[in-house]
Amino acid sequence: MILRRVNQPADHGGRNGEMNMQNQKAKNEALIGGSGLNAGLGVFDLQHELCGWAHDSNVLRANHLAKIRDELAELEAAPNDRMEMADVLLALMLHAEQNGVDLLLVGWQKLAIIKGRTYGDPDERGVIRHIDTPNV
Repeated sequence: MILRRVNQPADHGGRNGEMNMQNQKAKNEALIGGSGLNAGLGVFDLQHELCGWAHDSNVLRANHLAKIRDELAELEAAPNDRMEMADVLLALMLHAEQNGVDLLLVGWQKLAIIKGRTYGDPDERGVIRHIDTPNV
């Protein structure tokens, strides 16, 4: 797997920070209730668990870009469905793994780029685009 931790959880006050992380992990475990999954603290843990499973089950052989399109269509039909949102996220993570992309690192890099841009008004579809730099 290409995964590596690029950002450790912030320490928000020594022992209190540790207890907050433990409390969050307990909440996550309660949400997925006894499924045997790793209820980690963030996206890295989710991607690590997903990609480990995918390598073991040969799921990485699938066309994940086509799966993303299918899942986006389902999300458009039910835009508030949390599980459809998760399907898009997981398919994107698998596509990144399949193509050797550290999605979290690239996400941080892209965030730095977009935070430096200026954005115009929404178009007729409600999409806001940057107006000051070429599309990167």
